[in-house]
Amino acid sequence: MLVLAVIAAHAAQAQTYAYSVLYRFRGNPDGAAPEAGLILDSSGNLYGTTTSGGKYKDCPEGFGNGCGTVFQLKPLAGNTWKETVLYSFKGDPDGVGPFAGLVWDGLGSLYGTTAEGGASSCFDSNPCGTVFRVTRESNGTWREKVLHSFTENNDGGYPRANLIHDPAGNLYGTTSTGGDSFNGYGTMFKISRAGVLTTLYTFTDGADGATSEAGILRDSSGNYYGTTSSGGGSSHNGTVFKFDAAGTLTTLYAFDWGVVGGSEAGVIMDKSGNLYGTFPGDNGSDYGNIWQLSPSGNLTVLYSFTGGADGRVPTDGLIMDEAGSLYGTASFGGDKSCDSGSGCGVVYKLAHQSNGDWKLVVLHTFKGGSDGEVPYSTLLRDAVGNLYGTTVGGGYQHCVNQNESSCGIVFRLSVSH
Repeated sequence: MLVLAVIAAHAAQAQTYAYSVLYRFRGNPDGAAPEAGLILDSSGNLYGTTTSGGKYKDCPEGFGNGCGTVFQLKPLAGNTWKETVLYSFKGDPDGVGPFAGLVWDGLGSLYGTTAEGGASSCFDSNPCGTVFRVTRESNGTWREKVLHSFTENNDGGYPRANLIHDPAGNLYGTTSTGGDSFNGYGTMFKISRAGVLTTLYTFTDGADGATSEAGILRDSSGNYYGTTSSGGGSSHNGTVFKFDAAGTLTTLYAFDWGVVGGSEAGVIMDKSGNLYGTFPGDNGSDYGNIWQLSPSGNLTVLYSFTGGADGRVPTDGLIMDEAGSLYGTASFGGDKSCDSGSGCGVVYKLAHQSNGDWKLVVLHTFKGGSDGEVPYSTLLRDAVGNLYGTTVGGGYQHCVNQNESSCGIVFRLSVSH
């Protein structure tokens, strides 16, 4: 066993990654500006969303660039990939701007949210988002169905977070606004398999927090965990919350700006019940950090970004490997020659050391242009350890009828030893 442990440790230290761009978006009709992570099927196909672009470039609220897409990337021979748009959003009534990623059900349908659009007019007279399903038909085409159009009343409005399923097939998610009224601070909701929405909790901007923009996590006991980006303590910098199986919401931690601020990303949990998340920073002297919250409520900052080669502004969430190492993206920083000194972002790994410290290693530094720039997405890790993600910018120099400088990419970091 000792020999195996030494071999495993050596292999982990020797592990390197080869970076490649799998696809560069052109805007119309294939999509633009992907902000969400990807999912993978058993055949190796990738699925994701773009926030703009698509077939209907003149759709309402699309600003001439399109209202977004659901897409598939299929691996072909010669390490090439083929993109297929499964659905292009039209705006009203089917939605605008799918900022969140997708989730499968057991039957092969895809589910997601759009932050705007839909069939209902909200308090600002604009439609404020949907929950949708995309299903493959027998002829190979894909059909979209709106399961719910938000009204910004009791049901909430403007959802920006991923959905999750429970074992019975119900969907759960959050909204960033609405709840009680136009001044509402967001909700947590459930949608049954029959498409009926139930508001499980309405945030008050008190100790419970406000404005949940991140997806939620479900544990094996049926408890749900998430974050808010504001509200909470006296500094109103957000919370980490638990919503238990009995329907009670508990604030596990209220962020203090002096230590760490509110999160726009969700949380993950290790086998010991510790929660992990990111804080994007304040775009000033604070460049963001990675934190751990113990079951007893003790928060520890594992790493603080410096804004240099290690990156800054870790906007989205984390993933964890079998050894407990964390992986994520920082949207800016890295190569300061990129993007007029702001940097175009990095992919990083944060590994727990034998002495108890955590060490950050940059796995890729984005160069901009065809290499991609500004990753907002949570990474996807496959069974052999390859990492997949998206960037909002970079790719082709001109896209969307020459109106945009770049439309984003899908990338892979292939593991090697």
